[in-house]
Amino acid sequence: MKTKKTHNKVLKHKVLKHNISKTKKTHNINYPRAAILPHAGEKYAGDARKNILIHFPRYKIKYIIYISAIHDSKDILPGVYQLYKDTTFGKTPQLPIINKNEHSFDWVENELRTHFPNVKIFVLTPVKKYDTQIVKWITTFISNNSNSVLFSTTDLTHHGKQFNNNILKFPQRLHKQYLEEHLIYSLIQRPLQMHKIKQYTNQSELLCGPYAIQLFCESIKRINYSGKVVDYYDSHLENNKLDKYTVTSTHIKNIVSYVSIIYGPKINSGKINSFDIMLALGSIKSEIIKKINKASYRVKLPIWSPFYNMHQGVFVGTNLNGKTNCSYGRYETTNTHKTATKIIEAAGDCLLDAKNRWKIPYSNHLLDKLDYKIELLDPKHKWKKYSGKHTERYFKLNGKQGIYLKLLSGKSATYLPVVAREHKHWTIDKYMENLSEKAGGNKYDWKKGTIWIYESKSYTWDGKKHKIKLS
Repeated sequence: MKTKKTHNKVLKHKVLKHNISKTKKTHNINYPRAAILPHAGEKYAGDARKNILIHFPRYKIKYIIYISAIHDSKDILPGVYQLYKDTTFGKTPQLPIINKNEHSFDWVENELRTHFPNVKIFVLTPVKKYDTQIVKWITTFISNNSNSVLFSTTDLTHHGKQFNNNILKFPQRLHKQYLEEHLIYSLIQRPLQMHKIKQYTNQSELLCGPYAIQLFCESIKRINYSGKVVDYYDSHLENNKLDKYTVTSTHIKNIVSYVSIIYGPKINSGKINSFDIMLALGSIKSEIIKKINKASYRVKLPIWSPFYNMHQGVFVGTNLNGKTNCSYGRYETTNTHKTATKIIEAAGDCLLDAKNRWKIPYSNHLLDKLDYKIELLDPKHKWKKYSGKHTERYFKLNGKQGIYLKLLSGKSATYLPVVAREHKHWTIDKYMENLSEKAGGNKYDWKKGTIWIYESKSYTWDGKKHKIKLS
């Protein structure tokens, strides 16, 4: 005969088993299940939210649990409160109600309801603390309802006179990146390290709504979701979209920083997306601006960029009215240099390359007229090695392949795939003769040399059409 205690244990085990089985089903879903989004007005942070919402299906999502920040918590006792609830949302925890306007939800609500036409929303707000029971309720609801998502919100650094905070040094956009990169990095680790997240979120100058983010992360950790940054910029509006991701020579008096992060069981933080390319292209332009103005600050990609997970070679470049005026790169070597570092190093060589090799030097007034390119070479283990005399057998002038040539003298040079696309009239002999001379040999030395055939992906920011071209 089972005792009441034993019966409860068995019942608890069945419920837990049931929840786990339902969770496994929801893990087959390919779209994200959660996100951290900024809450500033649509004029400023609207694009950052759009770049989150595009990842979520409009009509499949029926429930949103929204963890808001609280900007005026005086006279409110510590705890978790209900800020808002649609009457049709269903059963939720019995929480005390806050009767205050809170813009971290008010400014976002319309966009959520526009993107998810049939959604029901429940908004809860932690004030200075939360407990494990609310974490358990959130994770159970999300796990058991595949048509639900979890959102939380924060804006990052607030700088300027209007915020009574002059924390950032020139250039402000670069300095806020340095301040925030470890916080953002901690938010996309798997599993999340809560002691690090609390360490950074407790620094009040870095963000608003720290307890909202902590509660969100406790929930994400429990479900074991991973995160990926899909946008990162600030409130200083730019005419050129690329300049949202560029450190310019402008002194910014007031600035609020925004980050957009999506989460889910199948989210890969190391996968390169269009935002990562934009940020890299912006960094190339940033380094060129720095070199033109002989500035001493250090441009770099933030440590959470997926380019730090890669070692492959990269070429960067620019062109003006269709004419190349920089093409410089770094190959993959046996050292530990990451692709993220190679991108900035290569961009640093562009100033002299434009002036000395291409004879189309940079100037500040031409910067917005340039197209900016980044070309990612295949990892070296994918390169195919052959004797130079066998080039015609293995190399195709189809614009998809490039060649790295090493002469017997030890000198070397490469042609990227774009060279074949731009010189369609060349024969393979003509192609290799020019490459041999580029390497510092005579035009027939390639036949005794060694070649490596590789492919690459090229991303170009088209300054006239304001979009990325892939080739």
